[in-house]
Amino acid sequence: MHDASGKILVSGYGYGTRSFLLPGEKTVIRALITKAPDYDHFTVEYTPKAPSVHTQVNRMKMAVISSQMEFSGNGRLDIIGTVKNNDNRNCSSFKLQALVYRDGNIIGSGLEVWTSNVAPSQQVPFSMYIPMAIDAADSYVIDISGEPAL
Repeated sequence: MHDASGKILVSGYGYGTRSFLLPGEKTVIRALITKAPDYDHFTVEYTPKAPSVHTQVNRMKMAVISSQMEFSGNGRLDIIGTVKNNDNRNCSSFKLQALVYRDGNIIGSGLEVWTSNVAPSQQVPFSMYIPMAIDAADSYVIDISGEPAL
């Protein structure tokens, strides 16, 4: 995190929710900064690692095919939708991570892990609770990754 002149105020470590990205793909990055100061901007530096054979073989083709925000009052926000297994293998579990925005700023995030078997081409519903008090938001992004059944 930097002040307006570019001076580093604090730094920390984080991780991407996906361990392997294909060209053009994106992932949510999570970093925890304790006692974060007021800052002007932040930068992200990363060290790419070569994918292992295990990473490439186990990569699942999962997709969120529909989703919407549901505000139920008292700051409760859920994101509901449908996930599809676009792979030719059974998926034993999948992880959804969401970032919620208002006016271009991140105002919340959520993480859900589902452990139901999803067959190839199968669609399953999901519901993700965002554990922050949010009464209004204008957009969100969801990242999904899946684990193949053994």
